[in-house]
Amino acid sequence: MQGRGTGPASLQTSVVVGSVLLLVFAGLVAVSAIAPRPSSTAAGLVLETGGVTIDQFSFQPPDVNSGSETSGSVTLSGGTAPYFLWFNDTPPGCSPSSTPVTISTTPYTFQCTPTSAGTYTVHLAVVDSSVPSSSASGMTGLTVMSNGNGNHNGSGNGSGSNNGGGGNTSLGSLIPSGFLEIGLIVALVVIGSVVAIAAGVIAMAVLVPRRLRQLNETLAKSGLPPKEPKPPG
Repeated sequence: MQGRGTGPASLQTSVVVGSVLLLVFAGLVAVSAIAPRPSSTAAGLVLETGGVTIDQFSFQPPDVNSGSETSGSVTLSGGTAPYFLWFNDTPPGCSPSSTPVTISTTPYTFQCTPTSAGTYTVHLAVVDSSVPSSSASGMTGLTVMSNGNGNHNGSGNGSGSNNGGGGNTSLGSLIPSGFLEIGLIVALVVIGSVVAIAAGVIAMAVLVPRRLRQLNETLAKSGLPPKEPKPPG
């Protein structure tokens, strides 16, 4: 009586099951890639916070003589530290020593001495370290006079606007949203299909000679001449 062996139906079932498992694994990897990533803070890992906002941006005094010192101040809220600050259209003598200016806490204050008379509108751009990053922009006025008759009682409070999520300056911002995830899914599906096909070919190469040996042994026991494998024709 012929022993029980692994037939073509069992082989096809094994290949199908292996392909399904590989596709399920590819789906799980893709979901983990798309899921929001937490941001790291001093207290540990937390979920993404709200966008950064400029609460206050000003110079005190806002009217100053050329060659006299004034103090700039920036207060932020929301977002994730460290923050990156860009100051634009500053008068000569008030440009930051490095760009961007990186800060971890607010308010941030700095001293400068403008050297050229004129009326300046200084612009501020802020980007935080959240994932994805958020940004904010604001502006304030600074008047530099060529003599000492200026009014030092003006208000220097600037205005700010929150552009949450739009300030990511990394390479990822240049790639359309979802493109990387879709490419990852396609790559994993293709790899899974290739692995499944290779597994099927290997299984066929192992099982077909074994089935032929079992068939010849059964025919030999029954007294019938064994069947020789024929080349495909």
